Amino acid sequence: MPHTFPNIHDCIPIGKIARTHGNEGFVLVNLSSDYNSVCKEIEYVLLEIQHKLVPFFIQSCKTKGGATYIQFDDITTTQLAETICGYTLFVPSNIITEQESENHTHELLGYSLHSDKEYIGTITDVMEYSMNVVLAVETSNNQEILIPFSSELLIEIDSENKKLTLIIPDGILDLE
Repeated sequence: MPHTFPNIHDCIPIGKIARTHGNEGFVLVNLSSDYNSVCKEIEYVLLEIQHKLVPFFIQSCKTKGGATYIQFDDITTTQLAETICGYTLFVPSNIITEQESENHTHELLGYSLHSDKEYIGTITDVMEYSMNVVLAVETSNNQEILIPFSSELLIEIDSENKKLTLIIPDGILDLE
């Protein structure tokens, strides 16, 4: 029976392909902390290529030292793996288990982050460190900054426009 794949509105971004690994087509994947184990439980991920979701079936998924490496069917060389580096991995939201959905901070991936005064950048990762949530944000000049996230700092979450507005603590934007 052929697969039917969802549209992007029915999917959740779970991470990004960082770089190639080895010479057999493996890629290093930076997964959001909410999904560190999800690639071992799913059959495929979706990549948005030219505004369309394209399925990539997982042949092998390995974790080593906190890093996740995936090899996809038909991606068997470094040259082929290089063509998919930088893409965001999506999975259909209906395959995420209740346990993984308890914490909804992963849904902030891809949101634009704003202070009460200005646009800061795009949220590229949500990391959890012993009860603390930190947002990795790519600024308009392609720098990555880390911003603490808590309900006390929240001004507004606009899901329809994928916009998060926070109180940004003084000095955070000056750190490098």
